[in-house]
Amino acid sequence: GERAGGDLVGREQLVGRGSGTLNALAVTVRFETDAQGRTLGFFDSTQQKLLNIPIKEAELAGTKLTFGVAYGAKYTGELAGGKLTGEWTQPGLPKPLPLVLTREK
Repeated sequence: GERAGGDLVGREQLVGRGSGTLNALAVTVRFETDAQGRTLGFFDSTQQKLLNIPIKEAELAGTKLTFGVAYGAKYTGELAGGKLTGEWTQPGLPKPLPLVLTREK
């Protein structure tokens, strides 16, 4: 796909909040657009008191979204019908965890 300077392709599909359960913890992924039109992403894990963790290297290729989170975690998911279904990997985890993010209206 086309990659503008770190910007997201198909970003209007992404802007908003998606929430899910990761390893029995409630998590939220948020994408928003700043004043310059850039897409910013944030990851929250409320129970762990992790808030506004920056998402980096987010890329949407067709319906496949991949992004990284500042502490080394990575998510790969498929976007369909307002839901992202995919896997979460992070240092220290023996295997990827399933994570479904459901878009909040």
